[in-house]
Order: sequence, then structure tokens, then C-alpha cells
Amino acid sequence: MCGITGIWHLNGSCVEKEKIERFNDSLTHRGPDGAGISFHSDNSLAFGHRRLSILDISDAGKQPMTFADGQLMITYNGEIFNFIELREQLKKFGYKFSSDSDTEVILASYHRWGKECFDKFNGMWALAIWDEKLGELVLSRDRFGIKPLYYLNEQFSFFGFASETKAFKSLDGFDRKIDDQLLETSMINPVLLEGTSKTIFYNIRALPPGHLLILSKGRKLKIEKWWSIDSHIYGKPKTFDESVFEFESTLSDAVKIRMISDVPMSTALSGGLDSTTIFGYVNRFSELDMRTPSDRLSAFTVSFPEMESDELKYASEAARFFENEVEVVKHNQDGLLENLISAQRSLDAYSPAPILAISEVYRAMKRSGRSVSMDGHGVDEMMYGYRGMIDELYYRSISDMDHKLALELAEVKVGLVHPKRRKKLRIKLNTELNSIPSGIRAKFISFLKPSESSVLEHPLIEQYRFNPAHCKNHSDIALMEFTQLTLPTVLRNFDRASMMNSVEVRMPFMDYRLVSLILSMPVTYNVNQGLTKYLLRVSQKGYIPESIRLRTYKVGVGNPLDIWRNTLIKQGVLELLPSSQRDLYSTSSHPKSTMDLWKDLYRLKILID
Repeated sequence: MCGITGIWHLNGSCVEKEKIERFNDSLTHRGPDGAGISFHSDNSLAFGHRRLSILDISDAGKQPMTFADGQLMITYNGEIFNFIELREQLKKFGYKFSSDSDTEVILASYHRWGKECFDKFNGMWALAIWDEKLGELVLSRDRFGIKPLYYLNEQFSFFGFASETKAFKSLDGFDRKIDDQLLETSMINPVLLEGTSKTIFYNIRALPPGHLLILSKGRKLKIEKWWSIDSHIYGKPKTFDESVFEFESTLSDAVKIRMISDVPMSTALSGGLDSTTIFGYVNRFSELDMRTPSDRLSAFTVSFPEMESDELKYASEAARFFENEVEVVKHNQDGLLENLISAQRSLDAYSPAPILAISEVYRAMKRSGRSVSMDGHGVDEMMYGYRGMIDELYYRSISDMDHKLALELAEVKVGLVHPKRRKKLRIKLNTELNSIPSGIRAKFISFLKPSESSVLEHPLIEQYRFNPAHCKNHSDIALMEFTQLTLPTVLRNFDRASMMNSVEVRMPFMDYRLVSLILSMPVTYNVNQGLTKYLLRVSQKGYIPESIRLRTYKVGVGNPLDIWRNTLIKQGVLELLPSSQRDLYSTSSHPKSTMDLWKDLYRLKILID
């Protein structure tokens, strides 16, 4: 995992070495193990690379890398997990390799198959390739946008790209400015922007997942889609038993190919179903003869004893089940304000909650010598793990006058809240459902639904909407959560939290084969018998602790934001605000909320670097 940068002077002038070095070194945190820059023969194009050594940590794996006597040049961030298989295939075509890295395999694949090579890759990536023969620059991003890639979307005298938006602060000739309107939009709905190509900055855009950017001298920038999830969702679902078997075998392989590493690995273990499942697979496979360091797998978790949702006991139970250990990350209140601001500035975007907690998990991994973490992201969005997704199904069942389904979904809703609140919620829902005469159904639905207009109807995402119509057995809810709403923001946050600590996160559930399978399933395979993620739970029977397999309440890595607010006030966060705003938090009889404070810190650019 790395940081990449590039500059192309479209007027043909030379790129100064100091310019690309400064741009590139702004991403040192993403790649502390080395730096490299390479120039096109006329020096008008320069690639930069900051290296986090994971595969082939020798100098043979350094980037930027060239191929075929300089015909191709690449700077690349990510991992191609099936590179060994592809390398053997390419050898049959006469290709020879001088390194043991996946980077050289990407170049050989591009040389052999052109842009069609990306469809052969199983992995996560953001890369740039200069093709001398065609005289074009090609940027590519993986199917789901696991790895970030940003570029200047206006035609200046030069073109630039980088792994993070904050790198453009160090790009000579470009003035990075915040678009206040988009920042406010992000505050209104925090998951809205990331599912589009927009950022909170003028003239900086994200290359959408599964897309190519192609730029040739004298031609207009072109964006092309190379992969669409629509065409990879099966029209006719398999039986439940067939789906369980294929799911388990595909996930097993997804984990195995992601265990290839030349540096020690770890896992972020929350104690929930998803992370425990991955921890279980990795523990079972750790004894196999694979290209994996022999160090014993370690797990890390974060604990907030002051929160009712603290999950340390579940993480500890999972570790004991696998006869392993879990290292508990505890917060030191000293320097909390500085650490909080530093973490959020590394995010370089709006988030309603701090990424400090997850950042400290990866910081602890790095301190222990671990540079790779196997995590369980992506499941909730595909398999109805969020309360909002169940709410939407619940509303639809009422609209369809399916009282039986509504009752079943009401029970699922109850299971998703904290045990202390279940009895009260169950009574409320049963009372409501049992008192709905058909004549006032529409009024009841209107009362239940949020007053805000649906995020799905927002014009910002209209152009990015997917069409799942051909998959008649599948609801569009999971598809939108996965492609447009929650998941893109989750991926962004975990990329920044891990890479600010120079740790690579691998996500077996995000294997495109598994995603296609899950999104092809009927909703009932995932929401059944009062449970979400039902098929996953069935597949893991006997492999993980029963208390975790059947547990319904899950919150993941949280933050005690209200508690931190009081601490931060004592440490002087209010001193960062103008006195006129400061009084609203300290002297008013109705002080502004924690979230208001958080938003004001963003509006004043205190949490944006």
C-alpha cells in the first residue's frame, strides 16, 4: 500500500524535480519505506511514489516502475491478490519477470491485454500508467473504490493526480479551496458526496470506482466505466443451501489470497460477527504453507468502558475461542485534543464522528511491527446489517400491506437496539402495527417515515444511480448502500485512519466474486428468523462462538463524543472558536449541541488541514 502522485505539464514544459518531490512527499505517511520519482523522456510528465513495502520488499519492487524498454511506466497503490496466477499465465506468453511484486504483473498484463487487463484483476488499486506507444495517460480505480484516487478536473496548464486531497496543498500552481456549499451539503448528509465523484474542494474530483481516466496531449479528458456491478448480479438466484456453500468456499478463497504478504499481519477485532468471521478464517489458515510470515497472528481492539456499547468482552471471547490474544487499545486523555484534530485533518473531509478511535487501533498495530490488517468491512451494506436498511424494508412491507412481513421485520428492528431498550420498542411497534386500519395506512406511513426527503432523490447522486431492475429478487436498498451511500464513506474513513499510520487494510468480504454472489441473493437470504446477515450466520455455525454468531446488537468501533466534548472543553477547544460563538457553548441557558460544535469546527476550517 502506498501513496501516488503525478504531474503532466500539458504545454510541454519541464516538471521541476522539486515540484514533484514536494507533491509526493506530502504523502509520506502512506509510504514511509521509500520514495521514488520518474520522468517521461521530455520531462513534461512526472510520476511520484511513496512506498509501504508489503510484497517484494527488496529494491526490485520499487516504484515508479517501467516495462518493455520504457514503453510503459506505472505508479500504483494497492494489491492484486491473484497476481501469482496471472504471472504464471503471462509466462506462457513469453513474459519474464525480474521481481516478485504484483506491480510488474500489472505492467505485463497491460502490455498483453491493454485496458481489458483490469477485468482480470482481483484486488484493490488506484494507479496511473503512461503508455508511450499510444501517447496517453491512463488512471484506473478498482471496482468498488477501496483505494482512493483524486485528480484536477479543470483544464489548467497542467494535470495532477494524488492518493489524497490534502496532497494538492503541496502542488505548486494550484490553490486548493473549500467549496462551502458542498461542505454544508456533506454536513446535512455525511454519506452523500463520497458516492459521487465530488469532494468538498473546488476542482478536485475523485475518479469513480470501476472507471478509467484517459488523457492524451491536445485532447479532452475522458472518463470511461470499465466495470459495472449491474452486469455482475445474477438474474436467477441459487437455492439457499447452494448459496451457503458457494459463499463459504468463495470467502475461504478470498481470505487465502489476501494472506499473501512478506510482512507480519494483524486484524482489527471489534467482537462483532464480521470481524470475528475474518479472524476465524485467518486463524484456521495461518498454519498452511503459504507466502505469509510465520509470526503469530495478533488482534487489536479498542475499548471505551464509559460507553454502554463497549464490546471488549466480545472481542476477548473471540480471541479465547481461537486460543489467541487480543491487544486492547486504551485512550490516553493526555493530548486528546491534539490527537483528535490531527486525525480529523488527516481525513480531509467532513465526518460526523471522529476517526480517532479506529486510527489508534492501526497505530497500535504499527507500533507492534504489523503493516497489514485483515478486516471485515462491506458486510453490513450487502446483507442488511444497518437499522436504516431494515427500517426501509419495514416501511415497504407496510406500504405493500404485508402485515406478516411487517411483524417479522419489527422483530428484527428490536434485535438491533441495545438490550435495555428492546422491551419498550417491541411494545411500541406491536401497538402501532396492530392499530393500522387500511383506511389510514397512508397517513401512518407518512408519520413513520423521516420528514427529510430521501437521500436517494438528491440530485447529486441521480447521475450515479444504478439500475437493479433485471435482478427481480433483490431489493435496491443493499445495492444503493453498497455503491452510493454508506460504504463509500466507510472505505474512505478506514483508508485514512489506517494509512495515516502506514497500515494496509485488506477486506476479504470486498472480493468482487463474493459481492456479486451476495447482491444476487433474495432479501430473505439475508433477513430471516429475526436476524440480519442470516446466510453469513448459517455459514459460520461451529466456526465462531455462538454468542457472537447469533448476537444481533452490534455497533462497531464507536466514539464517546459527548464525553470527549466535556473533556475537550476543559482542554481548551472552545478557545479555538471566535468569542461570539464560544459563548453559545459555555454561557447560554440552552447551549448548542455536541454536533453543532463539531460542525462549527469544520466551518471554521479547524478540522480541515
